[in-house]
Amino acid sequence: MINLPNGCSSSELKVYPKNWQSKSAKITSNWYIKYRFYDPRFASPKQVMIKGMNQFKDLSGRQGATLKALEIELHQLSKEGYNPFLKSKISLEGTNLINPQTPILDALKSAYAKIEVSSRTRLDLKFVLSSVGKTIQSLGFSKYQISQVTRKTVKLILEAASNSPDRFNKNRSYLMILFAELCELELIETNPVRDIRKKKTVKHIREVLTDEERISVDKHLKNNYPEFHRFLNIFFHLIWKRSQKTTKNKVSYSSTFIVYLYLTRVYEKGLQCLVENSLTTDSYISNYSGWGTNSNIFRPRIYYYGDPYCSCNK
Repeated sequence: MINLPNGCSSSELKVYPKNWQSKSAKITSNWYIKYRFYDPRFASPKQVMIKGMNQFKDLSGRQGATLKALEIELHQLSKEGYNPFLKSKISLEGTNLINPQTPILDALKSAYAKIEVSSRTRLDLKFVLSSVGKTIQSLGFSKYQISQVTRKTVKLILEAASNSPDRFNKNRSYLMILFAELCELELIETNPVRDIRKKKTVKHIREVLTDEERISVDKHLKNNYPEFHRFLNIFFHLIWKRSQKTTKNKVSYSSTFIVYLYLTRVYEKGLQCLVENSLTTDSYISNYSGWGTNSNIFRPRIYYYGDPYCSCNK
């Protein structure tokens, strides 16, 4: 079965006689191409027959005409939206439509354009799509129709595009997002990435500064960047209380100073924090608004506990 634009489909196009490509094919009988066309608006399929090749009386001429007729009919059905019921074509140029016959890379790019994700995730998807696109071309999968893609195909692409287990798992996660979008568009029946298992990774030891290095950095910032030094000390001593974001229970803290960190990034608003550092007594904190002008940079706004301008206290 061939899936076509506008929700239509057709059976495979068959040529009679079946040995039409061999040297022993006879031209004494009529040749024809036959297939069934299905349109969901009609209860029964339409039988289509093409017989134009019979005007050629030599074998090579008839074979060439038959091959050409097959190519033209397939092109009209899949690319031009030809409908035998209506006997008309629907131009698909410029409509940005994708169908199950769309090449895999074009389908993934279309899914990337349609999907709604955060700006950070979109950047990651763009990077993965660029890497995977080069791999698809190098493996010779450029002409693979999206409907022909199997779990094995995706596994081969992931293996070739990933140079480590960590990268394999990341590529897998982002491809799953794109294929999930294609599932919603009904271009594929199931997500072929879902059943591909993650690879085992080695947990890397985090590199941290030694006590001597921390002291050196602290002195350097204090002497050269006092405002950033003040903020860094506050941030370093924060004890995150994410659970308090949703609870209304009042908690008593002895010998601590409560501040509210209001993040400008999406999904991270209204976090409560505790600061156990003498720097919190500095009145400068109440007006500190972070650094940088780029919205992607972490820029908190810190308030005193009880500050009337802090929405977290309400």
